[in-house]
Amino acid sequence: MFAFPDQETVRNVVYQLPRVGVGVKYGLPQSRKTSLMTPRQLFKHSDMCLKWQKREISNFDYLMFLNTVAGRTFNDLNQYPVFPWILTNYSSETLDLNVAANFRDLSKPIGALSESRRKFFQERYTSWEDETIPAFHYGTHYSTQAFTLNWLMRVEPFTTMFLDMQNGRFDHPDRVFHSIAETWERCQKDSHDVKELIPELFYLPEMMRNNNGFELGTRSDGVKIGDVVLPKWASSPEEFVLLHRQALESDLVSCQLNQWIDLIFGYKQKGPEAVRATNVFYYLTYEGAVCLKSIENTAQLEAVQQQIQSFGQTPVQLLAEAHPPRHSVMTMAPLMFRRCEDDLCMLMKFISNSPVVYLAANTFQQLPQPTVVSVAQNLVFALNRWDNSYTYGAAPRSALSLGNEKGGDSDSASTELPLTVDPLLASGNPSVPVARRHLGDSLDHRLTQGFVAGEYNTPGETPSPRAILTGHEAAISALAVSAEHGLVLSGCEDGTILMHTTAGEQLRRWNGRQRVSQLMMSRECVVMAIYGHHRFITLSTTANQLDEAVTDEKIECACLTRDGEYVITGSENGRCAVWRLFPLQKLYSFQQVDSAIRSVAVSANHRFVLAGLDSGSIVVFNVDFNRWHYEYKTRYQVQKKI
Repeated sequence: MFAFPDQETVRNVVYQLPRVGVGVKYGLPQSRKTSLMTPRQLFKHSDMCLKWQKREISNFDYLMFLNTVAGRTFNDLNQYPVFPWILTNYSSETLDLNVAANFRDLSKPIGALSESRRKFFQERYTSWEDETIPAFHYGTHYSTQAFTLNWLMRVEPFTTMFLDMQNGRFDHPDRVFHSIAETWERCQKDSHDVKELIPELFYLPEMMRNNNGFELGTRSDGVKIGDVVLPKWASSPEEFVLLHRQALESDLVSCQLNQWIDLIFGYKQKGPEAVRATNVFYYLTYEGAVCLKSIENTAQLEAVQQQIQSFGQTPVQLLAEAHPPRHSVMTMAPLMFRRCEDDLCMLMKFISNSPVVYLAANTFQQLPQPTVVSVAQNLVFALNRWDNSYTYGAAPRSALSLGNEKGGDSDSASTELPLTVDPLLASGNPSVPVARRHLGDSLDHRLTQGFVAGEYNTPGETPSPRAILTGHEAAISALAVSAEHGLVLSGCEDGTILMHTTAGEQLRRWNGRQRVSQLMMSRECVVMAIYGHHRFITLSTTANQLDEAVTDEKIECACLTRDGEYVITGSENGRCAVWRLFPLQKLYSFQQVDSAIRSVAVSANHRFVLAGLDSGSIVVFNVDFNRWHYEYKTRYQVQKKI
């Protein structure tokens, strides 16, 4: 990360670089103008707020968007992304996500949840008499470097950073992050502790385990510190993260999250509304509170900078008015729980009878309209719209049409691609770089990761690889790439799975006994591997096996849903099925089709499952993941009580 001294330098650098930035991801043009927008302009011109209101994106994704455009980043411990405490129940045997009493009141700051604490901080504000420092409710902040490192001290590189901050030693054992419940209680009673959460508590179970065996000390009550003590309703860090994430996405959080956004990013962040909301922090935490350029004395400047780092930093204010609420589930989908009479809603026969070996539904942000990408075994590549239009490469084909979905402009120019190489994915626009995945069947068992940055000028020409990943002793049979995490998973014929960074560094190795036929990685870094077409295994990125299942059907293909909760599989006998990732179990099988399924995908709105058949056809199934979500919550609560 680069921190430039002034806006003029930023402008000069931006105009020397290619057009990069958050643009397309957040519904903005990928342009230098976008890169130079203020945080408030980015928020205003983005379509993310509307998407969140319409429930097209998750609460987690929306909070990450707000943090990003407000200047928070994983690259700065002093401005780390901030998430809310959402639960209050960390002591019971079960967690009912339908009971409001289990959830925090998100309309109030963490320091004002109890009436006694609110009165204490209000008294501090009203009785403040120092004329050189503006009055405040809280002398500490909800997000600081020390808080972030305390949360993540069990995993590298944060362990080393924590030790550097503490002069080579871990903190006093009584202050070390030891228990979820205890940390919550401290935030309710300690006037110096008003910290909120970090995103990792919703996706990184490894932060709860002391896998490296660090000597973290013994508390004053005689308890030796090791793994984090979890609530009784979570039997493992994986289960805690799963339920915590489900709580974040629950309706009880969705209906009031906008009020917490008002406190952290919105109109209650500062000014008279912040005073009324008991939400005023020490003045140096706010953007523009002091002009560092005007401080000429070096010692004084360093002192102010040190104070800013110690007290934490408030995000840039994005809204000067109340944030709109999220639409209710029933408003958005009044028929979401009505079962369709027939799962199969469409069967399409293509001109070519070649097997459809690859499908992706609205995966690529660069495409202007919701689009289904399909690739046949004979290298016919097509961009199919959800209306009656399509573009294609190599050969004409029929259109993908779903009448109840609104489509876009059908007058797009056709895309001609010299598909003489073997990419699973290519771009119809030579100015748009698209990652190329090569399933490494080369004799030297090396995995090549390249980048298609333009047209192939010569048929068969291959771009230079960004990295060559080594380590396999047998032919590579499966591959998964997570650009979001900078990770590459590869499996081979002898059952070995390797995890590399995209720069080429090997991180993990799993040994198996069967050929790896499928690999996937969720956004929460859960790895799904299918061995020999019948055996499912889920793994953590620290090489721990989480679960295992076996099926009689021969699985030909699989894909994960965007939220990482479900796996869609297609089998040789023409069965498409839905599986839950944690715990690993089959939930539902769609009606059988008359051909083996070679590829599967899920539409962007999670309403349809698409399957590419060996016969060259594509079938579309209706699907309702909400039904299984609510059924699982009910069944989980009953099982826990038993």
